[in-house]
Amino acid sequence: MRNSGTNVTEDISIIFGASGGGIVSLLFTLKYKNWSNFFKDLVDTRQYTRPRNLQARATRLNHLGKICFFCAWWVTITYAIAAWFSSKGCQDTNDPGKFGEICPTFIPIWLPFGTNDVAAAQSFLAECFVMYESTEIFICHISELKSQLKETLDAPFSVETRDKLRLCVDYHVYILNLGYRLSSLIKYTAGHMSLLSALVCGCVANQMLNTKPMGSLFFLAAWLFALFCFCHSGQRIKDKTLSIADAIWNTKWYKADVKTLKDVQFILLRCQKPICFEALPMGVTDYAFYFMMIKTGYSFFALFRQSL
Repeated sequence: MRNSGTNVTEDISIIFGASGGGIVSLLFTLKYKNWSNFFKDLVDTRQYTRPRNLQARATRLNHLGKICFFCAWWVTITYAIAAWFSSKGCQDTNDPGKFGEICPTFIPIWLPFGTNDVAAAQSFLAECFVMYESTEIFICHISELKSQLKETLDAPFSVETRDKLRLCVDYHVYILNLGYRLSSLIKYTAGHMSLLSALVCGCVANQMLNTKPMGSLFFLAAWLFALFCFCHSGQRIKDKTLSIADAIWNTKWYKADVKTLKDVQFILLRCQKPICFEALPMGVTDYAFYFMMIKTGYSFFALFRQSL
């Protein structure tokens, strides 16, 4: 490939990136009922108290979603314009007897068969934002639980206080069940993207120094932002589930009677293991995982610079 002057890193990034994004879309479709039931339970406040900051958080997330949608279209259009300007160079270097690169497409790519219209749809950004939005709404329930625990344990002891604490215990179990459902859905819907993100970022970074620098820059920024939303959500849910124990510690729990303290111990035991978003085949998505992906992507980038 080095001698032919043809750079195939764009093809590699599209093959793995578009395939991974397509699989995510397919899995979202297959698990549509699971996601739909989860969203209904997430915003259902008939059984327990409605989180106080739920409406404000939902409004803010709606605005962020509109901005994310606009940026996704802007990046797509920018990349398409860059591909159109480079189509002439693609045809000049194209040799049907060797590579047979398809030029008049959204993204010039090598295929073993001829075609006139090939488009790769990248949906990773939108789906990562859905995960981020679900996590933020879920955190509203955790914040409400912490407020109820503080009000209950700081109040003078009474039979009513014990009943409120038991309601908090039930609410905590309900929140944990929601968290484990969300973790399972994300794992089997988008967990495999952790295998592809580093390779895609390395390919796009190499492409940025060879062809379509501006289009590749926006594409790389969008992919890194999507990956950050994924890892940021995992870090947030892990930290917030652990923070419930800290909220109890900062109350006047020591003034409660023995029976009430047993309920407090039950909550503390359930808080020892945080809820995490798993990345396939191993690991959890958090800030450390995000920087590991960037480091691995740079390793792929250095490899491509030496070999292609």
